[in-house]
Amino acid sequence: MKTKTAMITIAGRPNVGKSTLANALVGEKIAIVSHKPQTTRNRICAIVDRGDTQLVFIDTPGFHRPRTKLGDYMVNVVNQSVADVDAVILLVEPIANVGPQEQELIEKIREAKVPAILVINKIDTVEKETLLPVIAAYKDLLDFTDVIPISAKWHDGLDSLMQVCEGFAQEGPFMFPEGISTDMPEKQVMAEIIREKLLWNLEKEIPHGTAVEITKFSERDDGIIDLDAKNSKGEPLVQMQLDIPEHVLKHYQELLTIDQYPPCYQIIPSLTKLTIHSWMSALQTERLSQKTEAIEERVRQCNGDWENAYFVTLARNFGFGINGEAFEQWALNLPLRAVDHHRDDLFQIEAIFMGQAGLLELNTIPERYQKDALNDGYFARLRNEYLYLSHKFSMQPMDYKLWQFLRLRPQNFPHIRISQLANLYYNRRASLSQLLEATTVKEAKKVLSTSVTEYWETHYTFGSTSVKNEKHISPFSLNLLIINTVVPILFAYGRHRGEEKFCDRAFDFLEELKAENNHIVRMWQQCGLEVENAGDSQALIQLKKEYCDRKECLRCRIGYEYLKR
Repeated sequence: MKTKTAMITIAGRPNVGKSTLANALVGEKIAIVSHKPQTTRNRICAIVDRGDTQLVFIDTPGFHRPRTKLGDYMVNVVNQSVADVDAVILLVEPIANVGPQEQELIEKIREAKVPAILVINKIDTVEKETLLPVIAAYKDLLDFTDVIPISAKWHDGLDSLMQVCEGFAQEGPFMFPEGISTDMPEKQVMAEIIREKLLWNLEKEIPHGTAVEITKFSERDDGIIDLDAKNSKGEPLVQMQLDIPEHVLKHYQELLTIDQYPPCYQIIPSLTKLTIHSWMSALQTERLSQKTEAIEERVRQCNGDWENAYFVTLARNFGFGINGEAFEQWALNLPLRAVDHHRDDLFQIEAIFMGQAGLLELNTIPERYQKDALNDGYFARLRNEYLYLSHKFSMQPMDYKLWQFLRLRPQNFPHIRISQLANLYYNRRASLSQLLEATTVKEAKKVLSTSVTEYWETHYTFGSTSVKNEKHISPFSLNLLIINTVVPILFAYGRHRGEEKFCDRAFDFLEELKAENNHIVRMWQQCGLEVENAGDSQALIQLKKEYCDRKECLRCRIGYEYLKR
């Protein structure tokens, strides 16, 4: 039987999911993963045998701007891995913006003249419709052999990726013996697994640059492996062999298999207030830190401009979930400096806002309303104004198909939210400086309070009339904007500037606001957990998404209490 082989590099920025993908392709753990960047430091070969074809995937460190000698080393590893291979998988996140890391990697692929596959990971975190602008953002930069959306975490799309990769295989002997999954020795694999546990469980106690070296490796007759391990300073890592108590193992299995959600519901009433309060405080801070990372990424996308990044964040949350991604793309596509030239003219602001949203094309209006839209004159005036301004400032509208209308209440239609944002911008209340001056929740709500322009008082879409309504932002929506926009921005900006007063204000706002009333909060309340304010509800959302949904009971303080009962 003739055999074929292919060597394929997996490249991308830190934390894009390269190691997760390598593990998923092999079907077992060969590369460690953590929530921190630069977890992978060396080339790791993931070997997959598919009949007469052997695919060797090279998992590389995340490509980044090095600030240390360790960083320099990892970048050199990536550079070497892109050359002399049969193909490169460029792994990216579903974000319609090509960052500097991706641009530099694309340039290195082009220089190496090697075929490349664009693989969009984490598609489980976004709506499928949002992938189109991601593809569009990359398609002009490199002639990719194929574009494949996947979720490495949930093994979605991996079969398609394998089939494409097999197409690069060339006739020749296998590079590695059949049946092995990696070229790393067992000793190295175990050292990496120990390092992974350190990263996950001792993130505050040890530096991220730690290393583990195994100096002695032997297997006992009872199947237990003895190790002598050292850290990066040459200090021994004390080895302990612990027997798992039967009741702990039993309770752990219960947490993994109980159908009722959450699986730890039985123990909630018996927990002390101190246990609950301390865990809720930690979860609240953890959630704010994650939102801070998202805001910092927007700041980078806006070239360090915090004012623009704030507007993008505000716009995203005006989407109230369903249209969040579309609003973020819309805001990133807005040339705010150009808008500033016309900020004294509300009509021109609305023309730019609606036009950049792609909503001033006749085919975006339902056919039954098109005639009325043309007759009422406002649509045509807005469109003509936008055509003039778009030519003046070289603006290109986004794809209107990104907007969702299904299952939306009319007051949440993009036209309404965009008109409210236009009014907010016109009244000089959409800037970060205005928000920073608000020292109370009441003042913050006053800053963000807005309504629609006159036309939209009697319309929800172009051409379709409605009962007159000023369509103010509702108190419920204002609360959500404070929780999801104001609080994270204050916290992120406070950390950025090193000014604790903004961080403290963020926590004060959360304590002052009422708790959110959603299914997650109600579920925990039914278990006997008291929810007093928005800080508590945010903590519970974090608990469900980051611990319960991921079965991370061993990292959860409630899970810990359940295990030891």
